[in-house]
Amino acid sequence: MKILWATYGGKDVTNTVANKVKSDRLVIKASNSVFGDLLPGVKKSLQVMTDVGFFTAEENDWLMAPKPKSKRAGVWYSNNNHEGTNKASLMNLQKLRGGDIYTSVWESIKGNPFPEFVSSYKISSHLNIAMQVLGLLYVLKQTGDYDYVSFLEHDVLYPADYFEIEIPEETKIAANMNYHGICPNGFQKRMADHEPLHQLTMEVGFAIAHFEALVLSCIQSGGGGLVEPNDKKVRVHSKGKAIHVNHGKNFTSHYNIYSKETTQHDEEWGSAEELIKCLNI
Repeated sequence: MKILWATYGGKDVTNTVANKVKSDRLVIKASNSVFGDLLPGVKKSLQVMTDVGFFTAEENDWLMAPKPKSKRAGVWYSNNNHEGTNKASLMNLQKLRGGDIYTSVWESIKGNPFPEFVSSYKISSHLNIAMQVLGLLYVLKQTGDYDYVSFLEHDVLYPADYFEIEIPEETKIAANMNYHGICPNGFQKRMADHEPLHQLTMEVGFAIAHFEALVLSCIQSGGGGLVEPNDKKVRVHSKGKAIHVNHGKNFTSHYNIYSKETTQHDEEWGSAEELIKCLNI
């Protein structure tokens, strides 16, 4: 998508807007904090002309162009704690079919191919995860017409068909149980049926309600709490399996469920040595 021109309150902001285009999508907030305020006290609007149409948003609203065609979104969240895994994960996500991906990070990642939101909350806690994810869910609720959202951790590699999993009708939350692990010694089998956030897909309204409640719960408990819903989950299986990267900097305890015995080849992911080198673990 090409930005032909853009104005905010009559001010030319074409370059600023053009720099926000990622994967042929534009997601940007029409706000003074982004563009400056040349007309204090005056309600402004962002107007954007592209090669696929004209789009506008009132001050303090979000603008998304073009409107999503997919009914599924992916929220990829990271605290930037492992550069090699972050880069490999983002490269991997470009192979996924059938969904739109948005990223929430502590610090901007150079070369990030997806719309990027830099979090204001940068403390390692479940409260921080909840606020980081919830902020992006609010953006998607306003700008997109999505039915489901999948939660994508920075230390997980996903199969290309991940968004193509068939979710049964009226399902509020599904857990994809096809995942194993990798550590510096090789591939690891999963030894327990945990249903971690990085394998969950939720109906958008359900997800927002869950994370809103989680924020309150974490505040009341001093920052702790279980990030996954307690609700019963429908278990589904993608054709390809996800790989949880156990690089020694995992925040949650889910890395404990993998076997200490390792193998050096996986029929889907290939050589452990090559993948470990790519991940820099």
